[in-house]
Amino acid sequence: MQYEFLAQIYDELMAQVDHAEWADFMMRMVKEQGEDPIHILELGCGTGNITKELLLMNYEVVGIDVSDEMLDIAREKTERFGNRIILINQDITMLDFEVYEIDCVLAANDTFNYITDQEKMKSLLDYLYPRIKKGGQLVFDISSEWKLKNVLENNTFGESFDDMVYLWENFYNEEERILTMEINIFSKEGDHYRRDTETHRQRAYSEREMIRMLEEVGFQNIQVFGDFVQSKPIEQAQRIFFSCVK
Repeated sequence: MQYEFLAQIYDELMAQVDHAEWADFMMRMVKEQGEDPIHILELGCGTGNITKELLLMNYEVVGIDVSDEMLDIAREKTERFGNRIILINQDITMLDFEVYEIDCVLAANDTFNYITDQEKMKSLLDYLYPRIKKGGQLVFDISSEWKLKNVLENNTFGESFDDMVYLWENFYNEEERILTMEINIFSKEGDHYRRDTETHRQRAYSEREMIRMLEEVGFQNIQVFGDFVQSKPIEQAQRIFFSCVK
């Protein structure tokens, strides 16, 4: 199961990320495309880093994630916001709810890369579209194909903490456009270390194919930005943002 063991150190891995800036950038894209929303559906909310920032902006958020372990951490972070936050454990490729008139849907930090089957991606977009209100927005980001192929491919990363060490190896399949991440986490237990292993897989989506899927579903005013800069070309951007309207 993804993020079963990695959830333990995820926030430490993301410690240098400015989630307030990330959330602000995404909401600026939302508001430039239409009205400022009240209710936000956040897909792949993880440990609630973006979620908390949205709540601090006074939005109401429903966060969905497949990992119980990540959601447990998110609950601790967002408990003080009371009934303005609902957290749900579901796989976003198998969503099961009948709420309509959603103001806005957000998906940050590689959530859509984890959908490795293009047909499942298309099915998710098909599912979301009728549930977003007319004029509502879908805003998301992906790690770019350039990043998966040129930054992560065949590279190994690692870091040590007080009682834990992780080793992160990456292998890219050019034909399938799939990055496989083998993550080994060594946790200190007395005089020994316990080893836990997770395998994560992400798919590289090009700007063109993502736009095509959005258009086929019916989304309009599709805007694309790279690396948190709305005017920057995306040819070698590591992160690509998409903003569109129903």
